[in-house]
Amino acid sequence: MTQEPPSPPAPISAARLRQLLWIAVALALVLALWGIVSRVSARYALSRQMAVATTATVVTVKPTMAPGSEALVLPGTVQANYEALIYARTNGYLRAWYTDIGTPVKKGQLLAEIETPEVDQQLGQARADLATAEANYELAKATDVRWQRLLAAQLGRRQLVHREVQSGITDSL
Repeated sequence: MTQEPPSPPAPISAARLRQLLWIAVALALVLALWGIVSRVSARYALSRQMAVATTATVVTVKPTMAPGSEALVLPGTVQANYEALIYARTNGYLRAWYTDIGTPVKKGQLLAEIETPEVDQQLGQARADLATAEANYELAKATDVRWQRLLAAQLGRRQLVHREVQSGITDSL
């Protein structure tokens, strides 16, 4: 038993080489075409899914009244965009409050009554000062009338005296 040495591979003929080359090119074209077609079909499927996803689906329900036994309490803070400081025109105390905050009111409607003891005291003092000034005016007027009468009476006497003095002087000449 003798082993024969392996025979060298037979050389590939040029025709066979061309045939293998054409098979490889065809296989490459088929793979490229398959890749292009799969990408185009995937893009088309994605665009269909996006069209379905972007279409708004609306579900409506008929509202019903819920039981009012549960209260919903949420923490929060209310803050104005603009704040304005408001001061009272006078100092005082609130005597009566006729409307509440948020109640609709009409023009000229009385909202509250304010008791102002300091302003009332100032008003009383001003009235007392007015009465004093009026009394002083009446006194000054009466004094003026009296002085006018006295002056008129004295002027009459002075003229008499002056006339008599003049007549006495002329008589003695």
